Amino acid sequence: MKNLFYYFVLIFVISACFRSKTETYTIKGTFYSDCDLQSPIANEDMALAFDTPKGLKKEVHNYPFTTDSLGRFEVSYEFGKTWSTINHGDTKSGNIAIDLYLANIPAGEDLDIGDVVLGHGYSYYIELDVKNPYTADDTLIVQDELAKGIKIPGPFKDTILGPFEKVAGPTFHSMMNEDREVGKKKRVDLRLNSSVDTTFQSSMFINTCEKGHNFVVVVE
Repeated sequence: MKNLFYYFVLIFVISACFRSKTETYTIKGTFYSDCDLQSPIANEDMALAFDTPKGLKKEVHNYPFTTDSLGRFEVSYEFGKTWSTINHGDTKSGNIAIDLYLANIPAGEDLDIGDVVLGHGYSYYIELDVKNPYTADDTLIVQDELAKGIKIPGPFKDTILGPFEKVAGPTFHSMMNEDREVGKKKRVDLRLNSSVDTTFQSSMFINTCEKGHNFVVVVE
């Protein structure tokens, strides 16, 4: 029993030492509030942040910075190669966020994210691609944040709803997709209210400087 105790202590110490090995990385870019890149977000206090697991709790990492008069910023942070993050991104790849502005930034690498438009609105349409029309006893209910509450009686047919518009706001949550382009990750949900209880979903990355994105939702 005593040997077992020492064994666990040794494993804990080795794990702690291994996890404590961090490297310094830098993220830089320029923030704008307009799609023409004429209005830099100047002299703005922000913070790069992420949480990492620490036993049953979490450890908060926070790195404040301020954009310059041209909206440019550069912030350095420490990150362990074996770490994963929680709350601010995918726990498998380890992602970090800048306040409520930009999330899903890949962690553990030097990164120049270039010109980024923050706080800009967007618009979209919901296009129904009906494979199964169902019956007059069925109803499609739109559960999307902007189009919420729309009810479509059956039988269903191909149709386009919208446009639905999101106005600009200071806490617009922008994201970086797999191609390292900045946009907004958006998902549309439609619930079928019938004897067959199911939800139809569609998701895509929206370029917030373009209007009229189409979310194609297949009803089957």
